[in-house]
Amino acid sequence: MTGTLAQLIALVAYGNQCISYPGTHREFVQHHSTFRFCEKVFFTAEKKKYFFSEGKRTTVAENPLEWFRYLGLDGCQALRLYYEPSDGSSGTADHKLAGMIGGGGTWVIEAMYPKYSDFWYGGWTVSSEKAEDNRFWSVEYRCIEYEIDSRNLQFSVGLQRDVLSKALNEIESFAKEIDMENFAQVFQRANAALASAHPDQDYYHSDLLPENTYGMAEQQLLFAASHAWVFGGMGSWNDMGFEDKQVQHRYNTVSSALYTAINNAIIAVVNS
Repeated sequence: MTGTLAQLIALVAYGNQCISYPGTHREFVQHHSTFRFCEKVFFTAEKKKYFFSEGKRTTVAENPLEWFRYLGLDGCQALRLYYEPSDGSSGTADHKLAGMIGGGGTWVIEAMYPKYSDFWYGGWTVSSEKAEDNRFWSVEYRCIEYEIDSRNLQFSVGLQRDVLSKALNEIESFAKEIDMENFAQVFQRANAALASAHPDQDYYHSDLLPENTYGMAEQQLLFAASHAWVFGGMGSWNDMGFEDKQVQHRYNTVSSALYTAINNAIIAVVNS
């Protein structure tokens, strides 16, 4: 999966613990894999001095731990992942753009309060192309929606497990038919993670979820979805095309189905 989505997952999963139990995960930023290439991760919101005055965007937290404290003190009760597909105006399916920053639909963090929610969007920019410690990125999470109706997306973990497995079986069969055995093996390994006692094995972001927080079924589903992510740029599953219209149609169909299954699986787990 993309580093941007992985970081969102981590912020929600660890953030919920930090909000509920202040003082936990004090070394979250220093050691978590989703921050290894980030020079800075900060959070901004508009603050109004008076009710009718124009808002001024200010930094409310210099790092994720400060943000969790800020949210807790502000009355936030929980964090959730929220995803919204694109409106299709680009003419290109979301799964084909998923490997690009900002492509593939919109992912945000929902901060839930008793009567409303705020929504935070992460913007990634290159802060230093020659960083000796490889920390190239600066990430600003902006509060883009204030005090609107809560969404709290929820999907059944059990149901999404079945949906993902079916999508993986279908796309694996297609990969074998077009002699793409390397991708068929990727889909097979992802499906195997649904029954593995160590579903995070050999996955770069093995620390996506806090320890002892999510059950085995949730871990299996999340890492199966993570292993199944093949939507990138050159050399990825997206970097193919077929002259046969029927083959192209099936390629698009199984790819779109897998992309939707992966996204819903992630939401099912993280928001459970």
